[in-house]
Amino acid sequence: LQSWSLTQVLLAMLGGLAGLVEGPQLAWAHGSPPAALGGLQTPTGQLAAVQLNRGLAVPQAGQWRFVCPSRWAGQPQPDVVLSAEDQSLWLLRTLADWRPPGPAESPAPTQVVPASVQVLAPDGHWLQSLPLPSGLEGAGLVAAAPKPLLLTVQSGPTTTLWSASSTGWQVWAQAPMAAQSAVYLPASTEQVGDGGVWLAQALTTTAATGPDMVSLQLAQMGAASSVVYDLSVGVAAPATVRLTVSAGQLWATVRTATSDQVGLLDVSGPDPTWQPLFADAPPLSEPVVYAGKLWITRAGVIGSVAVLDQGSWQAQPFAVADNRRWYTCLQPGPLGQVSSNLTCARTQLFVFAPPEAPPAAGQAPLFEILALQPPDYTGLAGSLLYGCWLEWLDLATDSGLNPGTDPTQPVVSTKKHDPGSAACQAARVGPRLAWPTVLSLSAVVVILLGWGRLAAQGRGSVGKRRGAAT
Repeated sequence: LQSWSLTQVLLAMLGGLAGLVEGPQLAWAHGSPPAALGGLQTPTGQLAAVQLNRGLAVPQAGQWRFVCPSRWAGQPQPDVVLSAEDQSLWLLRTLADWRPPGPAESPAPTQVVPASVQVLAPDGHWLQSLPLPSGLEGAGLVAAAPKPLLLTVQSGPTTTLWSASSTGWQVWAQAPMAAQSAVYLPASTEQVGDGGVWLAQALTTTAATGPDMVSLQLAQMGAASSVVYDLSVGVAAPATVRLTVSAGQLWATVRTATSDQVGLLDVSGPDPTWQPLFADAPPLSEPVVYAGKLWITRAGVIGSVAVLDQGSWQAQPFAVADNRRWYTCLQPGPLGQVSSNLTCARTQLFVFAPPEAPPAAGQAPLFEILALQPPDYTGLAGSLLYGCWLEWLDLATDSGLNPGTDPTQPVVSTKKHDPGSAACQAARVGPRLAWPTVLSLSAVVVILLGWGRLAAQGRGSVGKRRGAAT
């Protein structure tokens, strides 16, 4: 070894010793960094919950409290909507194999978790489970008013909207299509429950010459009825579609392998029309209307892509409005209210309030992960309690938060956990090192450093003598 490389190695060893003094360590298998994905709002625009990439956050006693995925025994990023009627949280749990996180000594058996809608109270506590109808190929939730609707796709194809009742799911309406997206479009921003649901599917149209193209199939759904429309959107197939409601208007993002195309679906007349306004490489955020402009996020930057001029939308090049943060979402307000638009900036959630610098410089976030408090473990026991603790410990550690007291004390395991469990695993690496041990090891490091310098000086002297001899 050269003297400089030996010095670096030994200094690194010394730095590692200092870390060992702090006590038992945790070895982590990290997932994606904690992030806010969007907010769930009441009809009046009040923030009732925040979607995280690992669980949820809900307000409780003036603080934001973490709700762990073990509450619904399912995936960390479920399809979730808010009930306008009572602010309960409706989560879609898909059919999957699931193992509650637990100690390696007695791993919990893998369970086949049935597909269902899990209903949580506004404070995150479990209320009820609604099993899904049989024979479905896909499912989703629609944030309709006053209650959410369940959307299922069956072979045929047929899309069915279901409403929940005391006796189970009741058919609300059906359409002959395999819907890829669905939104509730209110008749006005003031009337909760006065509106209908729109479905959309991107279909491949075979062309006589040239590439296959995409057409949109739309369905306007009312109680027990539906009307289906077809529109050409002029992009190469295959594609999917996502619907958005902002400022009382219906917007669509048509995604292909190479681009996202954002446009207006004008459904005010007898037949819907499609007006493309902007296209770029995916992913683009949902479009949001504010101050007479249409806004999106692209590669973490907020900008406007269209302007409202004398009642009609005019496309414009992407005009950067804010690149001070890395923005990860734009979200229209409930019932199309533009005053309640939201934007995500990694771990924070802000009110989206242009005109030119959204959000305003110095604006306090509505939510940030650094303000999260530990979950309420009430009602959890066994592997669910342990799993909830691990989920919170993982997120808190990745966020630099104090995870607080382990609710499973005494510690049930000192071994590394099964890497196949449902949560990121943590294990104690070793016992606390006493200061005398550290001092002894430090002395060894110092001696080795001195030996390395002497060896280097010796090699330098030999080199000088050889040079003089020649």
